[in-house]
Amino acid sequence: MTSGQSTVRLTRSLAKSMELENYVSPAKKTRMQDVTPPPTPDLKVIVIDAEPGLDHYELGVQNKPLTPPQKLSMKGTTRFELPTAVNYSDEEVSFAHYIFAEDLHPDEALVKTMMKSYTRQTLWSLCPESSVDADVITALACHLTFDEVKRDTGRGRGVCLLPTELQDMVVNYGMTSAKALELYDTKFLSKAHNCRKVCLPMKDMMNDEGIHWYLAIILMDQKQVHILDSCPSKERQTIRTNAVHTMIEFLNDLFDALHKEVQSTCAPPQIKEFTLTTPEVPTQRHK
Repeated sequence: MTSGQSTVRLTRSLAKSMELENYVSPAKKTRMQDVTPPPTPDLKVIVIDAEPGLDHYELGVQNKPLTPPQKLSMKGTTRFELPTAVNYSDEEVSFAHYIFAEDLHPDEALVKTMMKSYTRQTLWSLCPESSVDADVITALACHLTFDEVKRDTGRGRGVCLLPTELQDMVVNYGMTSAKALELYDTKFLSKAHNCRKVCLPMKDMMNDEGIHWYLAIILMDQKQVHILDSCPSKERQTIRTNAVHTMIEFLNDLFDALHKEVQSTCAPPQIKEFTLTTPEVPTQRHK
């Protein structure tokens, strides 16, 4: 998937799930003609407020003024324009403009989760010909994980999405499963061993060519691990596969620890014995 396509899809997804108070479509303006108009806000923060175990999560907006304060403007240039061939709603158009407006502060926090905040500068990595920032992938994983928590029936989530920094901490810094549980248990890992699928973003630092992302998916029922790589490389294949093997060993120890922690009577999944395959997927062109 190209970065331009990623931008469009993420913008559409976020625009549908988050409503910003300072975005008013023409249809809404018509309905609001007899109502006192809302004040023009200073900088805004999109807030995702959720805790695992709750039966809901809330999306809202908070004031977050910077110095000097910036005002929302639909004028000026943007770093990315939505394709005119696609019929976007007014909310989606204004949402995209708000993210990619060059006259707004790049350090403004646009997305805030219980883990961290994500700035406009971070989301600019979704522009075409840019390397996607790890924080963008983690923010989406966090958002989708909250959706899984919302649908949780008490018997475990269907899909577990892990943060991007997990691979870096394990492969490059030797983080143990005990430390991972301390850092991530209430956020991502508390029910990972009960999931039907575990999705793990994998990063390959390709020197002068920049960062390449690929995905490892652990299929519990099928006892398989799929490596999905949209830009395969014969020169980097061994490095990428070895990184996945390292993560499989780590997650195997992690699932053992989770089973002991909850005193499960079932045997923990031995994912290190799963079959590793590389299915054919649509590929993108090499630069």
